[in-house]
Amino acid sequence: MKKITAIILAALMLLSFAACGGNKKEPTPAPTTEVPATPTAEPTAEPTAEPTAEPTEEPTAEPADSYSFNQTTREFTTDFIKLTAPEGYMLMNIGGIVAFASSVDENSQNAVIYMNAPIGDDAAINFSQSVEEIEAYFKEAFGGTVSDDKCYKLTVGDHPVIYYKTTVDVDDVRAYVIACYIYSGDMLTMFTAQLYDAESFEAWNSAINEMTISGEQLGSAMTAE
Repeated sequence: MKKITAIILAALMLLSFAACGGNKKEPTPAPTTEVPATPTAEPTAEPTAEPTAEPTEEPTAEPADSYSFNQTTREFTTDFIKLTAPEGYMLMNIGGIVAFASSVDENSQNAVIYMNAPIGDDAAINFSQSVEEIEAYFKEAFGGTVSDDKCYKLTVGDHPVIYYKTTVDVDDVRAYVIACYIYSGDMLTMFTAQLYDAESFEAWNSAINEMTISGEQLGSAMTAE
């Protein structure tokens, strides 16, 4: 179980870090240029404040300010997304990582991670790639045996969306994976699911299909395509 968890989460987090990583090198050159011209106080304050505020604020403050969750109705909303989570899931925020979680048994837990981050120049996946390129990337990233994979590229509520789902087998463990990337200007909203039973997979597939983006339902847009 740990093996497949590590493989899938590593692949999903790689995409997340790639989305955020393109801008991280910029703060470093800026202070270097200013050091000779300005007293030590100026450059020291700039780099210390910038890197500390950026990584901490983007994953933590950005999602915290932009979403709400009603545990009774299970309704998750942002300024342009509305999603109703399946029954039995709690929303947790651990160190800036926001996730819907539900235990399958004592050894495994279904998890759906939500992230909202700037799009980096070196993002591993982007909307300009073909469906075939995106599917090939996921297969290579996951390893194991990938089957029943399906990738959609579409526009929902004026937002470019990539929706990918598949089954991954590593040794004797099977996991169901859903990845939904919603582009909004220079920001990327991500829902990435790692599930261990077909029932949960179907429940989350339905929930994401019924999700609305700027008032338009994702599933309806897929049907129209």
